[in-house]
Amino acid sequence: MCGTNVIYKFDKELVDEQDLVAMSSIQAQRSPDEAGLTVIEEGKVGLGHVRLSIMDLIHGQQPIFSKYCQLAITYNGEIYNLDRLRALLAKNGHQFRTRCDTEKEKDYSPEYYSSANNSIKVA
Repeated sequence: MCGTNVIYKFDKELVDEQDLVAMSSIQAQRSPDEAGLTVIEEGKVGLGHVRLSIMDLIHGQQPIFSKYCQLAITYNGEIYNLDRLRALLAKNGHQFRTRCDTEKEKDYSPEYYSSANNSIKVA
């Protein structure tokens, strides 16, 4: 199972990447395959992720960014009707860069989430 962590700084402080590394290291035993982090929003938001590779073993690194890098996501969960949603999104013109289920999560509205049969935790 993957692990996610988020830091949001409400004051003038900036996120320290070492805090994300420390948080991820605590979760490393549950997700030994890889880890990733990013600091966004002018240093106010940090996202960390440790991954247990199940889908798309090569290209599923997180956090993952939307096509034009407006959104970043770190995700833990499973989309049970992934194949149906992937076909629907492809039919509507979406081009995929990976086979990872996280890629399907990053660009979509609440309407998309309501059609996904899933067990998710999104940060």
